Amino acid sequence: VLFITIFILSCSKEPSKQIIGEWKVADIAYSEKVDPDLKQMLDETIKETKESSSWTLNENGTFVKMISEQSSNGKWVLSEDAKSLTLTYEDGSQEVSKVIELSDSKLVISYKINDIEYTNTYEKKEN
Repeated sequence: VLFITIFILSCSKEPSKQIIGEWKVADIAYSEKVDPDLKQMLDETIKETKESSSWTLNENGTFVKMISEQSSNGKWVLSEDAKSLTLTYEDGSQEVSKVIELSDSKLVISYKINDIEYTNTYEKKEN
């Protein structure tokens, strides 16, 4: 029984290994009620972002984030408990997201911008 337990535990991936790879936006949701004019603009921005953005989290702790053909670079850190992901951009700014779900093929994070909470679902691109 001990051997089987050790074998199963050794086969499961660490979260810091699961998060490595190229991710494509599958969905973006927001929780706040917004003004109808703002909602239309926000929905258009989300549609464009879903179609044109991805990010790559490299094993060496660096990332490249592509949004509408504009790239941002920096370093990423996943907390020890795998409940938060911090992106530190080259200009020193930081983006901290709550990790809701992380598997080999799916990443769900949430974050706030201007009092609106967003939840992004990413799917890992196949190599």
